Amino acid sequence: MEPVFDYCAYLARLTKATLRVVHVLDITAFSARPIETAWEEAYIVLKSEAVIILEVSRKARIERGLTGGPIRAVLLEGHLSEGIARYIKDHAINLIVLGVRRRKGFDRLFMGNDADKIIRTAVVPVLIVLSSLGVKV
Repeated sequence: MEPVFDYCAYLARLTKATLRVVHVLDITAFSARPIETAWEEAYIVLKSEAVIILEVSRKARIERGLTGGPIRAVLLEGHLSEGIARYIKDHAINLIVLGVRRRKGFDRLFMGNDADKIIRTAVVPVLIVLSSLGVKV
């Protein structure tokens, strides 16, 4: 996801914008079932991975010189597209920079594509950054 951090850093410097790194922990699979020990353990693992993702984003921001100014790292729980939509509405966000990976074949067919849903339902512009790009801005 390195390119998305490059674009965010560039845009934040250019516009003096508040940079918000939002990760949504999709717990919809857990809410439909009674909590069992296995699900509880899976939730703990997923949440710890989400914290690691936010820490990686923090290090990426520091590497790109974004140490000061208004920066927020947020961990939400819920369905990805609904969580993003709610966060945009609650915090007057005016641009989404979305890092995506290309999916092919069965991955896309059976898992769906949350990025597609975010793009289709967003009420603000969405800038898509492919993680496979090797471009520095």
